[in-house]
Amino acid sequence: MRRVIAVLALSFLPGVPVATAAESFSLYSDVCWHVEAGDLLGQRMGIMRLSDNPYVFFQEAEGDWSTPSIAKASAEDLKRGKLVFTITDRKKPVSFSGTINEKMVTGKFDGLLDFKDKPLVVHLKRVPPSKKGAPNC
Repeated sequence: MRRVIAVLALSFLPGVPVATAAESFSLYSDVCWHVEAGDLLGQRMGIMRLSDNPYVFFQEAEGDWSTPSIAKASAEDLKRGKLVFTITDRKKPVSFSGTINEKMVTGKFDGLLDFKDKPLVVHLKRVPPSKKGAPNC
């Protein structure tokens, strides 16, 4: 009987940290692998729900990953499905305004431009943080 209880207790322990990590971090990405060029392309955004505030990191890939930018977000906005934050790019503030749900982040950067010199608009799907690699473009 003691063995059964010990085995049952141990079987539940590995699930606890995984569930906590899934609730505290979510990753959204459109990054893909350009086979011909051998480069990563796209953006990714992570939401870290820490005890004091939620934080966002944003990172672009053009061949390789850029240095991530980190900003504070509003817990109240996230509860309402809104995502608003400001990062610094080349010493100037860049604002993001968009929506977030369990499947996607959609929004626009005021201050970051796409390859057509228009404000960068993102549609990032939620992906598992542990997923390795990127799909082909």
